This record gives sequence, structure tokens and C-alpha cells, in this order.
Amino acid sequence: MILTIHAPSRVLSFCRHESGAPGSRCRRHNDKGLLVDADDTVLEQWTEQTPRDDRTGEQTIATIVSRIEASRWRTGIEAIGIVVPGLVDEDKGICRQSVNLGWKDVAVAGPLGDALRLPIAFGHDVRAGALAEARTGASARTPGVAAFLPIGTGLAAAYTHNGEVLTFGGLAGEVGQIRLLQGPHAGSTIEDIASAGAIARRLGVPNARRATDLVRAGDPAAVAVWNDALVILADVIAWITVTVGPELVVIGGGLSASADLLLPALTQGLAARVADAPLPTIVKAAHGVSAGAVGAAQLAADVLRKGARQ
Repeated sequence: MILTIHAPSRVLSFCRHESGAPGSRCRRHNDKGLLVDADDTVLEQWTEQTPRDDRTGEQTIATIVSRIEASRWRTGIEAIGIVVPGLVDEDKGICRQSVNLGWKDVAVAGPLGDALRLPIAFGHDVRAGALAEARTGASARTPGVAAFLPIGTGLAAAYTHNGEVLTFGGLAGEVGQIRLLQGPHAGSTIEDIASAGAIARRLGVPNARRATDLVRAGDPAAVAVWNDALVILADVIAWITVTVGPELVVIGGGLSASADLLLPALTQGLAARVADAPLPTIVKAAHGVSAGAVGAAQLAADVLRKGARQ
């Protein structure tokens, strides 16, 4: 989960991620805090553990509120941008369902706004990342449709058209939740096999960067796991290409750190799957793993601008 607090010239963001032993069923959630100025320069950062199995969200929100209240920047905060994974209702400020967080129908914006008495911008983490890339990142000057595909703890997609985020209902964009019905990984979801977190867990290493180090070294097990992921990721991009027709596919998340290894393979895989048709260019996200946080800041800034016009 990413929480961004927008101040006159400062952005403070919390990014929830998982840690713990690879493959462990009991994984810890951490909030990574970033203090960023108006130019997106990180001024301060920290990481702290947040409550486990917080299915109501109450403990997590209380932890965030305490962290904000204790911040020396508290008096300068004007609005909060918070984005979460899963199915979200932006208008009502509710996380309808998040597999990663274990949340179902959790009210987020209301309780947070009540506690801090500040306006809240609430959204979806991947759509926020797409917004950041469309406004100030890799797809900023792309006409037509651009797809944003962050490959991190999970796997999902979001789309922009001429710089504006496209919002759909239901499971739109949740490509990582598609279940494989055939082949050696039948019964698993796409993100169980092809996300950065899954690649690391399958190899029993701390993170995807260590996994790709093994791939570069020619480790047979790592190469096999990597190739499994590439097949599925190329399939996903092919589906996106023939259904949405993007000019650009922006790859974000932790796996984008190995873009030199990943992007040529995905480009080749896409060309093999989609014949005799214009293909999108596949590029690395300009904001990297911070795209969601930057997008949350932009959502908060939008709330402030909207309020100023009223």
C-alpha cells in the first residue's frame, strides 16, 4: 500500500510491501515512508513494520496516523493521497478486495480523513503508477493508448489514453489473477509464476534482483524459472496488444530493474505471438518502483487544485 501526503512543497509517502523468508506463508508487511519535495527528490525515508493479519485495516490506519502525527512535517501537510492494490471504489474510498493485503470491503479514505482532518485522494496503486508515467514518465508524450504493467509482488495492468487514466469496473486490469488451466503450472495464477515476487520465491532467494543475477550466471534452475515467467509475460502482453492496441507498454515494478535482460526477451516473445500487426514498443518505467507513490502524490495535488477552484 502506498500513502502519499502532499504538502506545499513536500510529499510524504508510505509504500506497503512484503518481507520475510522466501516462500514463507507468514510474511511481514512493511510501510516504506518517503519524504519527497516538489521535484520528486527524496528528502527522507524510513521503513517500519505494520500489523499482521489486519483484515479490518484499523491497525494499519492507526499506525499510519501515528507516523504522520509524529512527523516534523505534520503542520505542512495539506492533503493525502493513498492508493492500494486490488479492487477499489475510488469514489467511496473503499478497498473492495485486496488479496495482497487480505482486505475485503475495508473503508480507508473515511477513517484516515477523519483521524487527520485532511482531504483524501484515494485510488488504485497500478492506475496511480500509470498516471505518473503518463504525466511525467515513460509514456508522457505518447499519443493514443499506453499500457502500464508493473511486475513486482503482484502483477496487474492499467491503461491511459492521451495521458488520462482509463477506469473500468470489476476485475479490469487484474491480469495476475487469471488462473492457468493447462501445462506444468495448472492451478496457479499468473502472478504465482510470473511476478517478481514469485520468481524469487520459486528460487528461494531474497528478491528478483538476486534471481536475475543467477540467470545471468547461467544457473539452470534460475534459467528455467525465468523462462517460465517470460512465456507467461509475453502471453499477457500479447493479450493486451490485441485487445487494447497500445502504442507503448511500460514495464514497472521490481523486475524492471533488470530491463536489459527482460525487455528484449519480451519484445521477441510478443513478435512471435502477434503476426502481421503493429506492435507496441516495450520500455522501462521512468519512475521505477516509485511510480505508484508519484501517482498518489499527483492524485493528492489534483484534490488540492480542485478544492482551490471551488
